[in-house]
Amino acid sequence: MLKKTVTFLEEILTSVLMLALVLLTFLNVILRYFFSTSISGVVEISGLMFIWICLLGSSLALKHKGHIAVDIIVNRLPEKSKPIYEMVIHLVMIVTFAILVYYGVLLTIEAVHKTLGNTSLSQAYLYAALPVGFFLMLIRLVAEVNGTLRNRRAD
Repeated sequence: MLKKTVTFLEEILTSVLMLALVLLTFLNVILRYFFSTSISGVVEISGLMFIWICLLGSSLALKHKGHIAVDIIVNRLPEKSKPIYEMVIHLVMIVTFAILVYYGVLLTIEAVHKTLGNTSLSQAYLYAALPVGFFLMLIRLVAEVNGTLRNRRAD
């Protein structure tokens, strides 16, 4: 139930951010083209939303196995070796994501008192997308490895 709720919230948040990004950009283009003015800070806020969309979307893509993969090696392996290879890849990804979460948190803390361009927003809102996005991916991978190990034990 919790996994479905988190996925639902990710999908809703990503969709809302995408819609807001498109509308804000469209509004700013209209204001510039017809009224020779623009909204201050739109570029920074658009960048902020885009980063969050990318990292939340990456987590959703990981859930739906939507990331690209080079499978030339996997296709040449014997069937018995494929699960081991996939497990090693998942473990490397887990370690990488854990490192990115750790350094993302440090970067976010460091950026708390810096402002984002022309806005009064903290840069921490931008950098927080890193630990949040990679933490969500980390949780998904750990759950997948755990499920794989449980299935193996059941067999």
